[in-house]
Amino acid sequence: MERIVAADGWTLLRMLESAADRLESNADSLDALNVFPVPDGDTGANMLLTVRAALEAVSSASAPASAAAVSEEMARGAMEGARGNSGIILSQFFRGLALVLTGKDACSPADFAAAFVRAESFARSGISDPTEGTILTVLADVARALASFPSSDGASFTAVLEAAVAAAATSVERTPSLLAVLRESGVVDAGAKGMLLILEGFLGSLGDGGSRAERPAPRAEAAARSPLEARSASPRREGSYGFCTEFLLSGESLPLASIRGRLEQEGTSVILVGDGATARVHIHTNRPEAVIEYARSVGSVTRLEVQDLDKQCAAVAMPPHIAVISLVEGDGLAAVFRSMGAEVVVADPRAGWRDPGEIARALGRVSARQVIFLPNSDSARESAQRAGVPEGTPGGTTVRVVPSRTVPQGIAALIAFRFDKGLEDNVSAMTRALGAVRTLEVTAGTADPVLALEGLLAKEETGSVEVVTIYQGAGASESVVESAAAACRRFCPRAAVDRVPGGQASPLLIVSLE
Repeated sequence: MERIVAADGWTLLRMLESAADRLESNADSLDALNVFPVPDGDTGANMLLTVRAALEAVSSASAPASAAAVSEEMARGAMEGARGNSGIILSQFFRGLALVLTGKDACSPADFAAAFVRAESFARSGISDPTEGTILTVLADVARALASFPSSDGASFTAVLEAAVAAAATSVERTPSLLAVLRESGVVDAGAKGMLLILEGFLGSLGDGGSRAERPAPRAEAAARSPLEARSASPRREGSYGFCTEFLLSGESLPLASIRGRLEQEGTSVILVGDGATARVHIHTNRPEAVIEYARSVGSVTRLEVQDLDKQCAAVAMPPHIAVISLVEGDGLAAVFRSMGAEVVVADPRAGWRDPGEIARALGRVSARQVIFLPNSDSARESAQRAGVPEGTPGGTTVRVVPSRTVPQGIAALIAFRFDKGLEDNVSAMTRALGAVRTLEVTAGTADPVLALEGLLAKEETGSVEVVTIYQGAGASESVVESAAAACRRFCPRAAVDRVPGGQASPLLIVSLE
């Protein structure tokens, strides 16, 4: 990974572009995790729109001469384009970064750490009822983790990003222990996960995507259900959620305290952030017209959005019409597939896929009447066939198999899955996605696994590879994985190299080339 001391304007722009790409790839999964404060399934979309607004603001400005100039445009764009609770809170990170970088050519590790302190303060003070177990908790945990980060000229900006990713990952995993609705639904908080993805995107822009191998797999309570099931599992309250009403309020010396007081009388989930000239407003209310009329009496209202929350919740509360069942080996790989929305069947570590009973039981567990199977290996597909999973309509359930033969193919297929598409469209898109990734495997028991991997890489055209992911088997030591990552960087000089603890008994190493 490239080790840099500070981030100039171009580096910040590159970081933001990478974060947008990472959010876009995971937006549907974040939407599916969304159960708090309202299970309306739009957290991923809102965070992506907010980051895109920040990116568009920077892209439309003149060439970024300094970190201060870029961060100022990021903050302006994010504030104007923020959507939803999570998006508005996220905008406060960019606001905090811009304030810290005022007048500076580059962002130092200490500046980045200070931005989280500012961001948490801005966000927490702007929310009428701040709740732990959300993106607020991630901001606070990262701020604490970076509080003692060295401010000397020799400190590495890459290192501070690595520390931020590690702290955010730990914070996300503990969100179910802090918020009952997450625990009951069996998921982590969507906004918190979104902030982690943004930080991973930042880090990925600098080189190999971060040291994710050091991060523990999600705890059982955070992955007990797939995100697709979480929506129907989340508790539903009686009565109406009202209307999500958002707008940008502009004026001269806006009386923020009195505005907040009035908004709190009109609804819930009130967020008011900004200053006396421009403020972002978010509220859930049964009287959106009254809120808008009041706002116009104190300032100018632009970027107005009103959404019927009851209709949104009703739409996402419907049982998923398509379920994806993925067959994997290893708890780490299981966590990856669950986080992407799949129902997962994990092979017995000793028996492998010799007993097809669990596959048949998984088919019986899903409520959807249309099922897509991802076998991810030839042995798993053979076991699925013995369990009666060949394409057809057993018991009235339509079953289709997307013939993924490797874990990377299965992940590529899941990325191509869309909740709003039909069965045949998804099967076609997922099948096409299988060809977008190449897989190298080093079997367990290989005398020199790194040498074996180098031999496989030498046979591939690697000059155009942009992303390499190494899935670490249970028997692969840290030194082997480090050496394997170094080999991948040599053979794929343009690629970001990512490491994921797979936990599979075999192969020892699974390497994805994209």
